Amino acid sequence: MPKSQSEMLKNLEMYNPFATAMPDSVRQMSGMQGRMLSACMKYNLEYLEFLKRRVEKDIALVQEMSAKDSPSDMMSACADFLRAAYADYSDEMSKFAGMSSSLLDEAKAETTRQIESVKTEVEVSAAA
Repeated sequence: MPKSQSEMLKNLEMYNPFATAMPDSVRQMSGMQGRMLSACMKYNLEYLEFLKRRVEKDIALVQEMSAKDSPSDMMSACADFLRAAYADYSDEMSKFAGMSSSLLDEAKAETTRQIESVKTEVEVSAAA
């Protein structure tokens, strides 16, 4: 004979103190996943904007090279381009490192908060 849902839940709570905390945990995890997806979209946007800037500079180099009269002027333009590209890539990697660091700090704080919340819910359930 099938038991009612409330009877099954009471039995589950008796054997598993985490059962009562589960709905909040699932909700919190989905919120955390949403923030992670948002962060990934920010990474993608930053990367695409960087690529756009670099392609514009690549096109400018081709135009600049076609306007040069001597091989030494061309080499000088290429050297300037490579120096600027190196600086651009270094700056972009620094941005990504900063974004990653703050994302990790946020994830750590959120995880700590969730652990404390679940511990409190389990203690309340166990005391009841």
